[in-house]
Amino acid sequence: MLQRVLRVLGSFTLILLGCSTLSARVHAQSCGPIGGSNVFYGPQQKHPYTATVHITNERHLYDGNVIRSEATLHESRDSAGRTRSESIIGCDVGDDGRMVPRLQIMVSDSVTKTTESWAESSSSARTAQVNHWSVPEPLSKEEMAREIARSKAQRAAYPTHTEKLGTRTIAGLLAEGTRTTRTTPPGTIGNVLAITAVEEVWVSREYGVMLLRTSDNPLNSHQSFEVTDIILAEPDASLFSPPANYSISDTELKVVRQAASAQPAGQ
Repeated sequence: MLQRVLRVLGSFTLILLGCSTLSARVHAQSCGPIGGSNVFYGPQQKHPYTATVHITNERHLYDGNVIRSEATLHESRDSAGRTRSESIIGCDVGDDGRMVPRLQIMVSDSVTKTTESWAESSSSARTAQVNHWSVPEPLSKEEMAREIARSKAQRAAYPTHTEKLGTRTIAGLLAEGTRTTRTTPPGTIGNVLAITAVEEVWVSREYGVMLLRTSDNPLNSHQSFEVTDIILAEPDASLFSPPANYSISDTELKVVRQAASAQPAGQ
């Protein structure tokens, strides 16, 4: 199951108004993190595109208050398979005293096995962080068996039902939908009643793009993620590099074991 996490932390309202270019003009009344939308889905795809993504979060508090946030961000992938994503990681005070969202860019390259990230804001350090990933060691058969057993036990503890929703057109692309319902039984986390979380995901399998995701979870919030526009063309190469006046900081990241999906074949 595709897992994407969009969290609202603290009491804030963020309104991010996108524009026709990838350098969005923004207005924020107060700030908090939002984004990391990650439209990229499934195996690495070679279809290049640039997508405009609208993200909303709505959290209902016990006293009847509601915390809302929304943002319009962008995602890109080039024909070499590099991906570029945007997120809001906080705010700075602009020269005029108004809060200005701090935009973080992350570029991943599966060929060079690197991720590069930098923030675009007036007060952020002009440094791009480059992480180099080493080739992980594969899990042994025994380790894989333990991971599969652990995953099965977890699925048994939290009953999950998945249903197909057919197809529909989103942003001009044909999408296949699935609805997943996950139940936390009474007493599992101290809850008196069962907790039911529902997630819908609509994906273009032809282009390897998640076009729509909605999530309703009483423990978190109502969250939605929707591609409102997509350009099926090679994005500007300059988008995948930090500004020329940024310095580069390199870090070698060691991966001891390869992450396992713990999903047996055919399931």
